[in-house]
Amino acid sequence: MRKNLVKAVSLLLLAVLAMSSALACSQDQYLPRNMKAAYTDADAFRFYIPEKWNLDEGQDSVSAYYSNSDPSSVSVLAWELTHTDDTVDTWWETNEQDLKMVFSDYELISQENTTVDGKYAKKYIYTATLGQTKFKFMQVAFVSSAVVYLFTYTSKEATFDSHLDDVNMMLEHWVLK
Repeated sequence: MRKNLVKAVSLLLLAVLAMSSALACSQDQYLPRNMKAAYTDADAFRFYIPEKWNLDEGQDSVSAYYSNSDPSSVSVLAWELTHTDDTVDTWWETNEQDLKMVFSDYELISQENTTVDGKYAKKYIYTATLGQTKFKFMQVAFVSSAVVYLFTYTSKEATFDSHLDDVNMMLEHWVLK
């Protein structure tokens, strides 16, 4: 009887260890505190959003929005460059021309050098109107192995600054896999 009890307890412990090991493998070991994963296994990067933000699934990009009443949003895209010798600076020249064609009142507010995951990047802040609403944008881009990675934060101009702490935290935890 004692032998059977020891065997049963041993099997139970093995089962618990196996389950906890399986759960640990399925969890994101890099998950920052108070944030949730916002990327798929197919993405070449890891990206996290604050728990209070809403993941917007089912699109070709990784994206999230703040709330239904405040649709401030973030998105991350990655795509291969046509010219493998393009830099983030040459990419921006083309991107900016496209923005000027889409928005009649596009205005670049600032641009600065920064880093993402230790890589040279650029941060661009600009405003533009869509319909009757003036929006403010922050785009952070970097190039790695002929792929441009683009983070875009979009908000109504009046609420832009209210999410900057969250946005900066997202940028801090955006890394290549």
